[in-house]
Amino acid sequence: MANKFFNAVKSAFIVTEEENTPSIKEEKVVTTNVGVNTTNRNVATSTSSVEINEKTVNSINQGLLDKLCERLEQENLPGPDYMELKTAMNDEFIVEAVPDENKRFGIAFKTLQASSPSLTKQYVLESIDKYVKILKNWENEALVDVNKKRSEISDKKKEIETLTQQMNELLKRRNELQTEVNSTEEKCAKNENDMKNAVGFLVSKLEEDKNKINVVL
Repeated sequence: MANKFFNAVKSAFIVTEEENTPSIKEEKVVTTNVGVNTTNRNVATSTSSVEINEKTVNSINQGLLDKLCERLEQENLPGPDYMELKTAMNDEFIVEAVPDENKRFGIAFKTLQASSPSLTKQYVLESIDKYVKILKNWENEALVDVNKKRSEISDKKKEIETLTQQMNELLKRRNELQTEVNSTEEKCAKNENDMKNAVGFLVSKLEEDKNKINVVL
């Protein structure tokens, strides 16, 4: 039944061109179909309900959605409830015979009620509340690990900032040292050339005079 329920839930995400701009009344019906009502909003914990549209459908992790539906089916309440209603109203034969989703809800409910007279609208709504609560609990459990990893990332970000600051300071010091080295090398080269030129000039003069004296005297 997990795959059937998954397909039934997934069918609520299909938005046709005619349904792109639903009226206020239609929006209310769609919201009810996916199990979101005022009561559910009051019991919501970490996140609010997601608005269903084409963009939302494309961004949903289908593998995760399938796993959640399979897991949720394991929490299925005894007897028919929302899960059986949703699955029944999306039976391919009923969908083909009755395209209108609102009518299919009514037909599926009456069919289930015929075999289970104790089934009531209130029970279906309460079962939706329970499944929403279960999903929110799973979400909170998952977010504990997510927030833990975020905390680890936060610490690493701080470490990166510290290392970056240290690197900038080292780079600044390196540039300062390089400037000092370049300046000293230039001065040394100039002093070396000046000394060689001056000494060379004097030595030349002295040797020139030596030769003259050697000849003259």
